[in-house]
Amino acid sequence: MIKKERGSVDKNKKAQIWVETVVYTLIAFVMIGLVLTFIKPKIEEMQDKAIIDQSLEIIKSIDKIITEIGIPGNKREIEIGIKKGVLKIDGTNDKIVFEIESKYEYSEVGSLVTDPTSGIEIRTENEGRIHTISLTKKYSPD
Repeated sequence: MIKKERGSVDKNKKAQIWVETVVYTLIAFVMIGLVLTFIKPKIEEMQDKAIIDQSLEIIKSIDKIITEIGIPGNKREIEIGIKKGVLKIDGTNDKIVFEIESKYEYSEVGSLVTDPTSGIEIRTENEGRIHTISLTKKYSPD
């Protein structure tokens, strides 16, 4: 009969528990990484869509204020908060333009879509995997 020492058996069990713990932790990290790989781009697309929708509303509110003013020299303050993208007020060409680079395809690529309620023109251009979306409100006919 071979006798095993009690101390070596306990050490083997403890070592096995630690190895299993490390392996399960690594598996969990790999699974979390895989989930984030697929979910993160979708979250970014949803955030970009929300920013574009918010910017569309900002342009509508700026347009409303501009049409309310009506008289040259009249002044109003407007608070604008944009997290991403560029808002250009082009006084020379009488237009307001918001541009953003996004992975989200807001409208059909290459076509001009006009919002029926506000007259804001929406254009999506494709540059590889990135789209450039521009929202334009014109005040003078071309």
